[in-house]
Amino acid sequence: MAWAAGESDFPVEAFLQKKGGEYYDPHIRREISECSLDELVERRTHIKSYFARALKADVIVATLGLSEYWFDEEMGLALSEIPDPYCLRSNPGRFSFCVSEVEDVIGDLNAVHDIVSRNGNPGCQFIVTTSPVPMGRRFTDQDVIIANMHSKSVLRIASLAFAQQHDNVDYYPSYEGAMLSDPRLVWASDRLHVSAFMVGKLIREFLVRYGVDVPDDGSDVIVNDEDAVVALRKELDRQSKRIVELERGSESSELISAI
Repeated sequence: MAWAAGESDFPVEAFLQKKGGEYYDPHIRREISECSLDELVERRTHIKSYFARALKADVIVATLGLSEYWFDEEMGLALSEIPDPYCLRSNPGRFSFCVSEVEDVIGDLNAVHDIVSRNGNPGCQFIVTTSPVPMGRRFTDQDVIIANMHSKSVLRIASLAFAQQHDNVDYYPSYEGAMLSDPRLVWASDRLHVSAFMVGKLIREFLVRYGVDVPDDGSDVIVNDEDAVVALRKELDRQSKRIVELERGSESSELISAI
């Protein structure tokens, strides 16, 4: 957000070089960022412009996901994912692994809030949530179940504390909504991702809570028929997966629309 607001500039030295000579941007997902240094610099101008739109927004929604992260000590910047193994080997001491605690997360949220307050829409409102999606792996010596519970607990406490500090911040309990609902409805078959059915219910409740009129999705009509609801959840997941596969493949947009 500081880069988007022009309060600081993205350092070219933050791009990392892989073994084959190509560079990548460790501050976005790696699979879409491997290219020449000139291309990465140009792409950064587009990313800055994209995120700068948040400074014109009436509402900013922030969803917290993980408390574990990697840090570039040389640049003083947190990374979006683990550094490339070649970068780790060829730059000993440059990267460190960190686990945020409650005070760290509150500090980061307040830093974003301050940037938006200085540069954004004066009437901007914030909504902060905690993602129910668990971590799939961890970098500590703890079991992933314990590490995930610690992570979600930290984020959940920090997000509510942040909301309580500001009149223009509200906390939306998507995490609680998922964790306290029927697991057969909440989770996809991999038990890692939230089902399309539950995502729809959480978003619908979100819109209703904040005064947006939405059509009845019809799912409440069969809410007392547990088998029917579970079947509906599975069918939604199947169709959602099919749409994603079609969008990634070569099928036409007309076929996607037909689904």
